[in-house]
Order: sequence, then structure tokens, then C-alpha cells
Amino acid sequence: MVEDGTFAAASVREDGEVLLRDPLSGEKLARTFGRQTGRVVAAALAPDGSWVAIAGERMVRVWDPATGRPIGEPLRFLDRSVCAVAPVRLPDGGSALAVGLVDARIQLWDFVSGVLLGETEPGANRLGYDTSEVRGICALPGPGGPRVVASSKSRGVRIWTVANILGSSPRDQESAVSALAAVPRPAGEPLLACAYGNGTLDLADTATGVTVRAPKIFDGKKTLAVAAGIHQGTSVMAAAVDGGLVVVDLATERIIYRKRLDWGVRSPKIVLTPDGGSVFAAAYTSLLAMTIRDEQGQITVVSDLPYVIKGMAHVSVGDESAVAVILVDGTVHRFNSTTREKMDPIRTPCNRPIALSAGTISDDRPALIAIDGEGTIVVLDPATGARLLPPIRSGFKTYSAATGHNRHGQLLAALGSSDGAMTFIDIEQGREVAAAKAHLGQVTHITVVARTDGPLIVSGGADGCALAWEGIPSPDRPSRRS
Repeated sequence: MVEDGTFAAASVREDGEVLLRDPLSGEKLARTFGRQTGRVVAAALAPDGSWVAIAGERMVRVWDPATGRPIGEPLRFLDRSVCAVAPVRLPDGGSALAVGLVDARIQLWDFVSGVLLGETEPGANRLGYDTSEVRGICALPGPGGPRVVASSKSRGVRIWTVANILGSSPRDQESAVSALAAVPRPAGEPLLACAYGNGTLDLADTATGVTVRAPKIFDGKKTLAVAAGIHQGTSVMAAAVDGGLVVVDLATERIIYRKRLDWGVRSPKIVLTPDGGSVFAAAYTSLLAMTIRDEQGQITVVSDLPYVIKGMAHVSVGDESAVAVILVDGTVHRFNSTTREKMDPIRTPCNRPIALSAGTISDDRPALIAIDGEGTIVVLDPATGARLLPPIRSGFKTYSAATGHNRHGQLLAALGSSDGAMTFIDIEQGREVAAAKAHLGQVTHITVVARTDGPLIVSGGADGCALAWEGIPSPDRPSRRS
């Protein structure tokens, strides 16, 4: 429907001739114009009827229906097929063309100048999963500005804000997400650190998803784990990179400390103490500790443990601050954050544990939450090891997990699988509250970002995408944005 309230339909004959008609009467609304070579796969008409886009498999042309002349040069796609097109109104009132591609990517084009304005993350066809080509696109108004809605072959429907797409970097991110972490700032909302297997590190605005900085501080090396905090008034980040531990002052992007370690691909874990002054890093069976800005810069081996460390969390044990780790046999070991002395271990019923986190349940009681690969969730008293709630056996095959509170104060567990599915469990009620097919391939990492307008959970996948779930879904209104 064009802006004056009439309807119009764009159609293409077998010989490639483009027609614009009134779909009720069949009468032509404009002269026949253009000829499209090859198979036509999609057409899009501007809301005001001022232009029409006709898409072939490898080219999109935009026409002026009043004159029958082309607008701008053809948009050519030599390396992947076009599947769908749609008109999009930009936040400044201008218009653009949204193009959906076979690799699940959505691109926004200034079709007059031929400039690519932005694009969403690509699909994961290079990693061996379903290409999930786009099947349809439309644009809708929204409270946060215009939105692009796309349906695809296997992922269902996804929604992007136009501002998000415009703020994205039009580049091909081929690597899986290798680490996620919330980055607190002395002033303002936290950022999201998203690291990729190709050595790229992005710091993104958690309200819009737009990358605000892409520091080149790890020399392109794969980042395996990230933790961040505020120390002495500045944001600091600790990261496990191939071969070592690096601590960075994010304000200046200056490396405070670098230590080479033989970690290889042993899935390290990192925790910063609440004041950001100490780093605890778990590497295979060793728990290491270091004090940030220590003049000696010495790393202390706190303990060598008998089994592989699978999860790590900072927790309060009575009046003491402690770091807890869970081993592959389900045992939790706790260490005093200040003295680094070992406390008595706790035995859990977890089979193949994959995550450990700290939280609070009713009456603000501190809790230590262990989650295993079978989707079993165990809530323990961090001081005594006693069970605070009955075990929850969701039966969800879990590859990654995190816990956090939603806006209603409920403590939820977010579980991600190896096939890209996610489910959210109300821990105190012991029931599922939301589920979705989120990623192509493994949900590799999940983290929680504490914002002033409510918590945000972010999942990263083998498809190179980081998805933000607003406020962690509540039972009455699951929500997601990408």
C-alpha cells in the first residue's frame, strides 16, 4: 500500500519485463519499464511509490516507475545469492533497501550511491551448519526506531533495529564467539566484551548492540576467557589468550601485565575480585592468582587440583570473600580471596558439570549454583554445602550456562545447547519459563550484564553471533533482540 492509501503490485514477466499494476482492477499504474536478465527472485515497492526494486539471483536494480529509468547503478552480489528485498525508512527520514542473502545476512544499501550502510552477522555456512537463507523481509515502525523483520529457512523470525544494523561494521565475521564478559565502567552503563576465534575483540553498547570500540590489544591471538572490573577508578580486563594471561587498562588500552603460560586449548576460566584488584585464573587443573598493579607482577599457584576445572565463580562465604571452582567430578573447592587459603571442599550430585555461578534466593540468602551437561541445576549454601533447594532436572542437554535475576526478582538459569537452542529455568519454582532456537550450532558462551534498567543476558555462538535477551525473559513476556 502506498502512502495515498491505494494498492500497487509489482510483477515480472517471464521475459524479464517489469510491470506495476493496480491489483484490484488490473490496470497499469505506470509504464512498463526495465528488463531483468535471468531469474527474478524478489520485488519491493517503496511506501510512497517512488521506486521499485527488482532482485535477480546476483543483482538488484532500482527503478523509477514514473519515468521507467534506473536509479543508481545495479547492486551486484557475485559471491552469494539474493533471496529477498524490502524498503526501509531510516531514522533520519531517508530510505534504504534491505537485501536478504542466502547466508542469513541482512544488508542495508543506499541504492542511489551504491554504498553499503551496514549488515547483520552472517550465517554459519562456513562452519558446516544450515545456511538458513532469508525467505522474506519487511520493515516495521517501533518504539526504538524502525525495525527490520526477517524470516529464514530454519531460524524462524529475527528482528533488528535499523540503528543496530547501521551501527554495525559491514565486515565478514567468520569466527565463533570464544569469550563473553560484561565490562563495568566508572560512569555509564557497562559494555559487552565479545571475543572471536580469529583474535578480534569488540566492545559493544549493551543498549543498542553497536560496537563502540575494537581494541587491538591481543595481537590477533585467540581470546579464550575474559573477565573485567573496576580497579582504582578505571576499567580493567583480564584475558586468557593463546599462551598466556594478559591484564589491560581499558581506558588507555595499555597492557598492565603479561605472563606467558602453557595453557593451550584447555578452556581456562577467569574471575576478578569485586574490587578488581586480583585475578584468579583456572587453567586445566591449576588455580592461579595475581594482584593487579603488583610491582613484582608475580602469579601465585594457589592450588593444583586432581581433576579438570569446569566452572568458576566469586562467592561470599559468611563474612569472607572466596573463589569457588567446580571440578569435572562434581566437587567444589573454595579459596579465600584475600589469604588464598583453601577451605573444605563441597561434594555435589552434578554429572559432568559445565558451569558454576553465585546468586541469591529468597530473603537474599547467598547461593552457589552448579549446572551439569544433563541440565541438572543444584543450589547450595556456599558456606556449608547444604542444598538450599531440591535439584532441578530439566533434561536439557547443556553446553553452556549462566544464571541471573530478571526484572521481577526471579533467579533464572539460561541453558544453551550444542544445536543452538536455549531454555530459561525459574530456579526457585523449578520450571521452564521460556525457550527459543537461538544460534546456528553451539551456544558457546552465556554471560549476564547488570544494567540500571534491568539485567541483560547475552549468548554467543559458533555462528559468530552474540544475542542479547532483554532483562532475561520473564514468564509472562519472553523477549529477545539481536
